[in-house]
Amino acid sequence: MLITSRQRNWAQIAAPLDVDVLARHESVAILQGKVPGLTQDDAGRLADELGNLPLAVAQAAGFVAETGVTAAQYLDLLRTQAGHLLAEAPPSSYSTTLAAATQLIADRLDREDPAAAQLASLCAFLAPEPIPLRSFTDAAGALPELIAARAADPLAWAQLTRRVCRSSLGRIDEHSLQMHRLTQAILCDRLTAEQADITRAQAGEILAANNPGTADDFTTWPDWALLAPHLLAVDPAAPVHGANLRDLACGSSWYLIKRGDTDEGEKLSRDLREKWLDRLGADHPDTLRASTRLAVALRTMRRYQEARELNEDTLARRRRLWGDDDPDTLISAGNLAGDLRGLGKVDAALRLNQDILTRRRDTLGADHPHTLISATCVKRDLVRSGKLQEARKLNEDTLARRRRVLGYDHPSTLLSARSLVTTLQALGEKQAADDLDRDTRARQLRVANDIDPGRIREHEPEDLRRP
Repeated sequence: MLITSRQRNWAQIAAPLDVDVLARHESVAILQGKVPGLTQDDAGRLADELGNLPLAVAQAAGFVAETGVTAAQYLDLLRTQAGHLLAEAPPSSYSTTLAAATQLIADRLDREDPAAAQLASLCAFLAPEPIPLRSFTDAAGALPELIAARAADPLAWAQLTRRVCRSSLGRIDEHSLQMHRLTQAILCDRLTAEQADITRAQAGEILAANNPGTADDFTTWPDWALLAPHLLAVDPAAPVHGANLRDLACGSSWYLIKRGDTDEGEKLSRDLREKWLDRLGADHPDTLRASTRLAVALRTMRRYQEARELNEDTLARRRRLWGDDDPDTLISAGNLAGDLRGLGKVDAALRLNQDILTRRRDTLGADHPHTLISATCVKRDLVRSGKLQEARKLNEDTLARRRRVLGYDHPSTLLSARSLVTTLQALGEKQAADDLDRDTRARQLRVANDIDPGRIREHEPEDLRRP
């Protein structure tokens, strides 16, 4: 006897077999079998966007075949009007559409357990990636009242998440909850524009309450990796969000750049800056932070002149607002020095970096991480200027300080060690360079798995000012 059921507690009387979505090649076969002339590539793109959900694949195949729309047109409709599209034309083999079936389940959940329905709505505004359950329980102050009461009690919270799972709106394991992208689209479409804004803002505040801290601290990277897709899903530049999520968005763009995902960091920073310029103004701290991130990404992409113009504007604004010695002003000055170096203006970059190093030593101390970043920049300019002995002396001092402050295996320490290897090689000190190179490579192998030392870049630190 074969029983299909949404219930999951069959283990004592039957052998349960979880039915997942289709394999991609199965989705492609169904689509090509029902839509004459559909290419393999177009079928693959449709399957990916539909998340290989069987009913959605069958429904899409029927709609495309009957209406004659192209795959590109269907994809555009799916991305902009998924709820309405999936309410059209049920497949001949099933009695209802995906949208109708999902809405029926959501309506029933809303009547029987409003808190579970509210949790499902919040998840609908996040990414279709696993959502750590602790993201909710660690954000008690940001949770809506109905959910907060349940999240405070471990048993009540377990019952709540299980209720969402048993409704088939989401899947749950020991650590996370996940919702299919089409389920999310249908749940979002159920809400009025006002309800959607409120729910999106609540989802954003929950994420903001889980802010991992600055990405200058490499130990935060695993948490940033989990959080980043959900941040993008809530549209961080949307006007419904406040200062807390703006702070998280800036932090996420910095994480992407620090991690080496420059293209994504540039894209996010540009989007934030353009929208905040209109809404907050050019002098707002968050607009300036987004401008700084964008300029760093541009320099990393070797678009030096664009980065220089943006950094000159940001530096002028920060000097006017907060003065020459302000930490964020010095960050902008350091970024401008990097642009000048990239444009071949090494002497100008060296003078600016030496001024920044002096100011940071005076205000922060010689061992402060930001001071050591300035020392690294001065060393780089000294090498470009042919002053190798001065560069070596400064590099050795920076490496010794980082080993003492951060430890021998910290990625920033390893960057200083790799830099010194290069300087020693340029000076012809082969044995010393080889010894340090072997030690550094061995230590790199012991760096945490989430961190690829080869992709890390030495940048000015993250902006310190908060709204």
